[in-house]
Amino acid sequence: MRTPKKRALAVLGLGLAFLVFVAAPAFAATTITTPSSNPFTIPEDAQGNPVSFTISGGGFPQNAPNVVVEQCDGTNPATTPGWSPNTHCDLATSPSPTSADANGNYTFPANDPNFGFTPFPPGPSPSNLFNCLYPGQTPPANGKPSFTNCQIRVSSNDTAVTSDQVFLTLTYPQPTSSVSEVPVAIVLPLGFLAIGGAFWLIRRRRAGQAAAAV
Repeated sequence: MRTPKKRALAVLGLGLAFLVFVAAPAFAATTITTPSSNPFTIPEDAQGNPVSFTISGGGFPQNAPNVVVEQCDGTNPATTPGWSPNTHCDLATSPSPTSADANGNYTFPANDPNFGFTPFPPGPSPSNLFNCLYPGQTPPANGKPSFTNCQIRVSSNDTAVTSDQVFLTLTYPQPTSSVSEVPVAIVLPLGFLAIGGAFWLIRRRRAGQAAAAV
């Protein structure tokens, strides 16, 4: 049987353990809060080129020194055995690492020359590992896997699987053209008619000049 002294020590120990548990810092799971939509449609400039956009979130340890972002294919790492960022992500898309703040938050500002992230245009990744395409786009004949659901990956290591990695799906918009395309079958006959008409006018003018000189 426990003596009153032992019971008191046991209660005190449980109380101290509870206080340590409550006081211990708890880190939330890593998140991407900006962009706020998932999937996220990539913004474009007037020429249809992908442009940089801000990426931010939280959940990292306080002042974590190495937060990275990179573009990956559309393979699901949770359901793909042996998934690796070396195979399914392109390191060439990763800007300089940033640091988390005192609250574990991070930001990759749009258009920042060091930390800004810019998606590559629809087609092969910079290292030719995979293709990121807009829906309905014909895959390039490069033998690489193609995806219309490519992702950005934020983590503490862009070359190894990490427990803090988090993903956001990207969607490339359908291309638009401000210049209407006229079928070649119509353009060519019109071109021949224009050339023939000009030739006829020149001959008529020369014939008139010759008649006037007689």
